[in-house]
Amino acid sequence: MKSRINARDLPQRKIIVSALLSAITVILYFFSNVPILNLVGVLLCPVPLTLISFVYGFGFGFLSMSVAFVLVFLSLGIVQAYFYLSIFGFLSVVTGVMTRIFLDPFRVAVYSIIIILIFNLFFYYGVEQLFGLEDMVKEFKMMIMKMINWLFENLSFVSEGFKKYPIYYLNILIEVPLMLFFLVSFAMFYLNFFASGYLFKRFSVPFPELPPLPLWKIPKELSFLLIITSVLCLGLKNISQKWLFYVMINLFSVSYISLFFLGYSLIVFILASRRIGAVKRLMILPLIFLFNFVPVILAIVDSFVNWRRL
Repeated sequence: MKSRINARDLPQRKIIVSALLSAITVILYFFSNVPILNLVGVLLCPVPLTLISFVYGFGFGFLSMSVAFVLVFLSLGIVQAYFYLSIFGFLSVVTGVMTRIFLDPFRVAVYSIIIILIFNLFFYYGVEQLFGLEDMVKEFKMMIMKMINWLFENLSFVSEGFKKYPIYYLNILIEVPLMLFFLVSFAMFYLNFFASGYLFKRFSVPFPELPPLPLWKIPKELSFLLIITSVLCLGLKNISQKWLFYVMINLFSVSYISLFFLGYSLIVFILASRRIGAVKRLMILPLIFLFNFVPVILAIVDSFVNWRRL
């Protein structure tokens, strides 16, 4: 069955389709707030506007997102409308537009995650200022830090000298939650891209698919980011402007974790291409988490030499 949604549709038809899909995405957002149906709502809510943005472009995608925002505002209030915009609305438009521009799924992933991350950070601090939640956010952060401190203090099998490092690191990530927002942005994009691609194929919409993780090309920019932030973290550790040091720690963590998983996928690819048996692979792969610097180093090297010829 061929898709009935076409980029060359008449403007009137585009408006009707956009309005219809805006209504559908609002209904799915309602589902995301219902305990039994929330999983369906979370997975499918961004899909309709992703389709609009991919087929009709940014203009109709933004218009549909605005209509959905107004509908949620009128039915559930301003707080839910802002949550819709930050969790699903902007994600849908960015994913659809980036896919329409690039079609290369890896570029789509990189640029979409960066844009969604920036938006979520602005949204987080904007809502904090808009609703006067600074004191409440500070109290919440302090409560989380106290819980982390209490947890590590009760880990009797961990030495006192070692405890201070994860506590210090986690406190930084809570104070400036850049890495946490990166993980959320990545998860949101991946779920939407996977759900959209799966459903669009059923309606013959030519939406690209992300390749398997072992075939992801490692960008040089990620390696440069790790090297630069590691040097800056050492240089900025004792400065008075602690927030700058905290930002560098977060950026270092983002690049390190990303390169770890990309390096891990590279090792999986090498083991599979060498036809290493499943039993040996099961013995080797868990050790990588203990020596996590190994896949990071391999990923940095691969970003420059491209062993897999991707």
